[in-house]
Amino acid sequence: MKYSILAAIAVILASTATSVAQVEEITPALACKLPTAELAERKKEILQEIVGGIQSVRELDDGYEFTFPGTDEWMHRLFEFVDIERGCCSFFEFNLSFDQAQGPIRMSIHGEQGVKKLIETLNFGSASGSEK
Repeated sequence: MKYSILAAIAVILASTATSVAQVEEITPALACKLPTAELAERKKEILQEIVGGIQSVRELDDGYEFTFPGTDEWMHRLFEFVDIERGCCSFFEFNLSFDQAQGPIRMSIHGEQGVKKLIETLNFGSASGSEK
């Protein structure tokens, strides 16, 4: 009896270890994959442009939604931003929404626990016109 309980505990522990390993493979770490120098350069060039164009900010449960001008130029900037971020920060989830007649473009950035705080460190929330 004692050995069967120990065997059962060993099986449970082994399956838990496997599950944790699988979750770690699936769940990306909340860290950018770019080297520090590249990250600083990217922030300087792209984030300043993006943050400067924010017309309004809406807080979501798991992130933020930002409104930008509805021009083709902004559409291309946002596509480039999302492309770069997807390559280095795979834990972000992006949604782009385009209003009719070249109305505002809405971009939401959200994700699992911890992503919202990370977005806040990028100074997106400091943009004027914030709303909750």
